[in-house]
Order: sequence, then structure tokens, then C-alpha cells
Amino acid sequence: IFQYVADFNAFRDDAHMAAWSGYDVMGYAWEAFSLVRGGTGKTAVSIYEQIAYRGYTRDEYAHALTQLHARGWLEQERPGSYFVTPAGQAVWDDVEQLTNSYFYRPWQILSNKELAKLESLLVQLRDELGK
Repeated sequence: IFQYVADFNAFRDDAHMAAWSGYDVMGYAWEAFSLVRGGTGKTAVSIYEQIAYRGYTRDEYAHALTQLHARGWLEQERPGSYFVTPAGQAVWDDVEQLTNSYFYRPWQILSNKELAKLESLLVQLRDELGK
């Protein structure tokens, strides 16, 4: 079961990458943008501390934040500390909508009866796992 859930997560990640790739942003920059937008990282240092395992440096995250600022997606609260602008939020919203569109598209082929059956099976699985 873990593998199936991991596969769904990977599929959603792929849908998300496809959605933001149209904005011509490097993955580490998008991840930095995500952390700023989520309120958990406002500086290159705080971003680095959270995702150092990704293998990027503080300087690379600082450069990413500078690039996102130049695009108008971020604004500075003070030097080196950022928040998302309305333009950045609009990009985020667009990417989330596209992600959902890509992720749910395969299920659009299912009839209402098939969707109801799938839901019933998933509820049964959830209930059995909860025992």
C-alpha cells in the first residue's frame, strides 16, 4: 500500500513540475518560492536550513530569491527577507490550478458509476486500514 501511495505522490509531483515548468524557473528556485509563500522561509539562510539536503548552497538560494524578486513575484520586507507579492500569488494560484488539472485528468474518463465504485473501494480501504 505504501508503494501505491508513494506512486500517487510522485504522480502529483510530476503534475506540479509540469505546471510550473512553463514559467522557466529552476526547481530549487520554485522550492524557495514555495517556502516563502508558505511562510516557513523568508531568507536564503532559513530556506537553506530547511532543505539543505537538496544540495544547494545559501548563495544559490539567495540568487534564486533575487531572481524571483526581479520577476516581481517577491518583495523585500528588509534586505534579504522576502514576502510574496500579488503577482507572485497569481503565479502560485495558476500553477496550483494547472497541477490539479493535470493530476485529475486521468480520472475524467471514468463514468459517474465508476467514480462511485472507486470512492466506495477507497473508503473501504481507509476503514480497514484504520482498524
